[in-house]
Amino acid sequence: MLIREAKFSDYSNIILLINRNGLKHCSEDEWKNLWIKNPVFLEYKTSLGWVAEIKSNIIGYFGTFPMQYHFKNKSYIAAASHTLVVDEGYRGITMKLAMNFFNQKNVDLFLMTTVGHPAANKLFRIYKAKEMPDNNYQRSLFLILKFENIIEFIEGYSPFLKKIPSKILLQVGKVFLNRRINYWRKKSYKNVRMIDAFDDRFNILWEKYLNQHSEILCFNRSQQSLTWHYGHLIKNKGWVVVHESDGIMDGYIICIEKKNNGLTKMVAVDLVVVAEFSETIYEALLLRSANEASNRGYDIFELVGFNKEIKRHFYNLKPFTRRFSLCPYLYKTDHENLKIPLSKEEHWNPSMIDGDASI
Repeated sequence: MLIREAKFSDYSNIILLINRNGLKHCSEDEWKNLWIKNPVFLEYKTSLGWVAEIKSNIIGYFGTFPMQYHFKNKSYIAAASHTLVVDEGYRGITMKLAMNFFNQKNVDLFLMTTVGHPAANKLFRIYKAKEMPDNNYQRSLFLILKFENIIEFIEGYSPFLKKIPSKILLQVGKVFLNRRINYWRKKSYKNVRMIDAFDDRFNILWEKYLNQHSEILCFNRSQQSLTWHYGHLIKNKGWVVVHESDGIMDGYIICIEKKNNGLTKMVAVDLVVVAEFSETIYEALLLRSANEASNRGYDIFELVGFNKEIKRHFYNLKPFTRRFSLCPYLYKTDHENLKIPLSKEEHWNPSMIDGDASI
């Protein structure tokens, strides 16, 4: 067995491996985009990840890509984990693949943002990865857009509810939940519009945001960085809504489509406001996106992560909540400037912009 660094030419064999193990995968263009247009990768030429192969047959893969973060006016390089998969019968080599990830050089921070599976979660903890100290990421908030589809989804997971006709469940649910489900639809908003690309105004907004939040670990939200991360996704799997005051952009929201067990949902992956009086701006961005998601036929509009201040604005829309059984966001750092600060909740504002959570 050979364990080596992954190459772009490995894509087709990696996809075969992923398919054999029943996991989801992205297109070849989306996969390669993690590195080819990544400004950090272009500068530092970090690893694509590692494959384990037997006689040129790939039976294991652990991907990684770099991201730039800022904290207290300094920049840091983070290695994000992406897709850990090993064929049954060879899973003893999983530890070796993980070891390569944590042994990367010139990395200040390791991020694992999609480790809801107990086995993966346990594996990363062996290498002393920790839950970030913000419990907000273990609970999502969501608005129900298509109640009929939600009833059908719940029925599929409940033997008891399967015995009750869907029409009865729907009518009962509407009686007790109608006001809450439609509460946000009665609210108005203004000064927001949808755009189809990240322009240079995002650089100006990013500098303001960075100055206002230097005490929070922040992913680089420059125009170049956002274009790499989401430019291709907002064209057919999401959107960007901006808020403008007197012609100046002072906030935006990025929403990306996610599919889960038959439900379609639009997830707010980033929400940034730099204005002093932000209450109406946050609400306008959220409402515009919720309405867009509803018009496009999604079942749910969801918010995962973010700090208490941002979540407070979403709570104003009377959302429902769900809790993950495990925190899917782990991190590890030995950097002297990060180790102690990142053990404290106030230095985090986690969202699905981090790592591979929304790609």
